[in-house]
Amino acid sequence: MTRLPQSLSRTGSRIASHVLPAQRRWRRLQQSCTLTPAAAEGKMPSGSVIICGCPRSGTALMTAALFQPPSIVTVMEPWDGLRLKPSELFTSIRQEAESGNLRRGRLRIDLLRENGEVRWQPDGAQVFDVSANSESLIGVKWPTYWQLLGRAPAVKFVVCVRDPAEVVRSFEQQGGRLAQGLDYAVAFNADVNNSLQDRFRSEENRRIGFYDTVNEHVLRHRDDPDVFVAHYERWFVDRSGLLSDLSSFLGVDVTEIPVKIRPPASAPDGKAADQIRARSTTAKELGYQ
Repeated sequence: MTRLPQSLSRTGSRIASHVLPAQRRWRRLQQSCTLTPAAAEGKMPSGSVIICGCPRSGTALMTAALFQPPSIVTVMEPWDGLRLKPSELFTSIRQEAESGNLRRGRLRIDLLRENGEVRWQPDGAQVFDVSANSESLIGVKWPTYWQLLGRAPAVKFVVCVRDPAEVVRSFEQQGGRLAQGLDYAVAFNADVNNSLQDRFRSEENRRIGFYDTVNEHVLRHRDDPDVFVAHYERWFVDRSGLLSDLSSFLGVDVTEIPVKIRPPASAPDGKAADQIRARSTTAKELGYQ
């Protein structure tokens, strides 16, 4: 058996000392998320808004754009959202926001306020001062909450959709489970992930299947009165119309967004992009041909 040089061995030990505890913490975090869609079903407090949709479809941008206290306070991917029943989650976030100090969520509110940037941080890494009251809307962004469509009365859903060629390409570039065509390995996603693994053997097909699984459910509910479907592309071709429609849907004026909207990168084109759109079962009905 070949022995590694001592210097390489020490380097490997240092790397392992950092990587392995991080992996263990990540596994413990996932294991703590025991909520299932069936357990989450039920009425939520009035003034609750869910921001959801297929991952990489603009949910983070939407969350940042709608962070406009005191009219609406939005929280990005609090892990409690996969532990607590949504009724408990929204109640506790409202209490936190009304106290004037918001800890939960992954949105860098400081950078959003300073220069309109949309940046992430670990959930609960900082405490931000917010102004909120009993009339404020409370929004929570979890992409996987698309599974609550039709299950949560008295909630407004803002559902983000995007060109499948963009989304599927982003899955591949993102790496990790998204590149495998799978969502986080938590109880909330177990049935969806198991179904995707059973139906699609290749990661390439599974990425498209993931996109379609989400949006097939979205299409079944897009005409519900409590559902607003926001096409990502409208940020760049009809921003004022999108914000006007969102204001009417939410019942509050959200036209003065804090986020700086950057021009999009060039849309995926060519044979590969056309093939993704052609293979998607939902692209045409969503308006992407």
